[in-house]
Amino acid sequence: MILRIIRQLCSLARLSDLQQRLLLEISQTDLNTTQFVSSFSSKNNIPKSTVWHNTRKLRDSGAVLFDSTITLTKIGEILSRGSSTVEQAAVNRKVVGANPALGTRRKAGGNTK
Repeated sequence: MILRIIRQLCSLARLSDLQQRLLLEISQTDLNTTQFVSSFSSKNNIPKSTVWHNTRKLRDSGAVLFDSTITLTKIGEILSRGSSTVEQAAVNRKVVGANPALGTRRKAGGNTK
């Protein structure tokens, strides 16, 4: 059981940017899978076939369940939280002198928000 979970996490650690975005969106939706794919596709201007392919990869790896609504598994929830942390870290790196612990961002001019 634990070995299976470790294998799933290792394979999921190599998520593409699109798959990370899909996890974040799935965590905030109550649509069924078909509606979700159509909505995500049109909102992000990505072909439905690409969204379907990546959504199925997430399902096959154990991060997503296709039920009456598309939902995250426990592993998917962990990865979704990790994706948002990575996303926030990337934003903080782009702002000079950002200190996420203090909730401050210093712009290049020296002003602190």
